[in-house]
Amino acid sequence: MSKPIASLLFEDFSDILTTYLEEGSLAIAVLDSDRRILCCNTRFAKAAGLNQSEGDPTLDELVQASVGEALDMPGDGQGWNINIVFDKTEGQARQWLCSVFRSDDRYVMFCHPSETADARIVERISRLNDELTNLNRELRKKEQALERANERIQRIARTDPLTELPNRRHFNERLSETLSAVHRHSFPLSVTMADLDHFKDVNDDFGHDAGDRVLKVFANLLQRSCRQEDLPARWGGEEFIVMMPYTSPDDARTFAERVRENLRNADCKGVDRSVSASFGITGHTSEDTQDSLLNRADRALYKAKEKGRDRVEVI
Repeated sequence: MSKPIASLLFEDFSDILTTYLEEGSLAIAVLDSDRRILCCNTRFAKAAGLNQSEGDPTLDELVQASVGEALDMPGDGQGWNINIVFDKTEGQARQWLCSVFRSDDRYVMFCHPSETADARIVERISRLNDELTNLNRELRKKEQALERANERIQRIARTDPLTELPNRRHFNERLSETLSAVHRHSFPLSVTMADLDHFKDVNDDFGHDAGDRVLKVFANLLQRSCRQEDLPARWGGEEFIVMMPYTSPDDARTFAERVRENLRNADCKGVDRSVSASFGITGHTSEDTQDSLLNRADRALYKAKEKGRDRVEVI
């Protein structure tokens, strides 16, 4: 029991603890979630009759009886007062007034002999409980704000800012995970690559703002046409890609033909002619690696372009 209280990670409460440790009449202890006494000041050790050779006893082993209330402990962020009697209080049983506060998986106890615990001491302990509660509440708010900020950073890192589809990096991570599942469970997987036809002409003839609107229209078509388990992404520039688990190449062709037709009929504001796209599709084989699967989808897309664009090819 020689460990000092200050050795525990109570940074948020260190100033308050230091102040109250200087109050010689207060017996202070820190307990874990099992109510095992981790450390205490000299006053508490003497009052409870602790011996360093005994290791870390639990509060229940030291308490002879609770007076007036059950010896329950407060919930997280809460605190209350309780009267207890120690077995070895300076050689005889003695009633103590203890204020208990819980923060995460630690309890902090502030005790004073009840017969000398005047209103000033009780008020001081109560004020400490309020301060600890407020500190804990502010800490929770900061933790929640940090979690929200981290989630936003992660979302930005995996999202294409223009189309709001997943980006290439996120697609590759998800494809790697899905291929591992395919190898374990042997379900079909198809990959569809798409490229907007003559997209440079759209930018040259109607401006880059119009080109951006075309990209957004196509991304929206892909998103609305996909199932929940599919993953559409912006591959780069005017190229897009879709991972389609549990889908054969023939079913992926049906999907791509539907998107192709919808694009030709879509209203791309600022562009006074129809826009088309070429599609290349391939299905996963047992010999495939991630690179070989993507390379074959890219060859299928190139084949669609060679054959005149605005079409779907499967390899």
